[in-house]
Amino acid sequence: MLDPVQTRKRIRDCLDEARQEVITSLKGTVPSTFRWMSRAFWLDRTRLLVLPNESANARGFGGLDAIPASQEEDIEISGPRHSTTGAWDVVKVMASMISPGPDRPILVTAACDLIELAVIQPMVNPAFESIFWLALYREINPRGGKGRELGAAMGPLAFDMSGYPASRAEAGTIRAAQVAFIDAHLENISGDRLEDRERWLVASDEAWADRCADVVAMQTTHLDLLFREIEMRARA
Repeated sequence: MLDPVQTRKRIRDCLDEARQEVITSLKGTVPSTFRWMSRAFWLDRTRLLVLPNESANARGFGGLDAIPASQEEDIEISGPRHSTTGAWDVVKVMASMISPGPDRPILVTAACDLIELAVIQPMVNPAFESIFWLALYREINPRGGKGRELGAAMGPLAFDMSGYPASRAEAGTIRAAQVAFIDAHLENISGDRLEDRERWLVASDEAWADRCADVVAMQTTHLDLLFREIEMRARA
């Protein structure tokens, strides 16, 4: 019998493990590397971008604390705004999280994007911890979901980490996009609208994150569809 509640807990526990690995690597010495799901990752300590460790080494900056400015191309294609990973690729990674094994390989670039979106982005953009799940559900929803690339589906709701920390100057624009997203989500799900939108545009990060978490808490039935899909793929 499918148990979306247990699946959700296992996935969040696994993401919490990744978050702890990221925090520990940032507190350690250069370079910032960590292991998760039996894979080695390299972390840009300035932009908080994640690459496969072998990829960072192959590009020549695996021993550094950040991607050199001279390798602009590697920077410009990195981060949530530029992710070409599809929503269904993330679902596959999550299926591997709860049922790992050699017969269930993961696309390591998809794992990097998942870490950047579900683990690192909420560290600098607290509301995104909830928005990530709502946006992912929207993409895999059998009623109108398009399974778009994460950059298209979620990029405007996240800080552009390729330009971080300077991109924090976009906080007002990102908040406006998030408020519009939550408003549209509520209207689509229940016909309701987000109350007092103007207030949420200027609310503190903590207050806005709490409001988004409330929306997730109210959408348990819909999000259960997402976690059932993940569990079905894990059992396949």
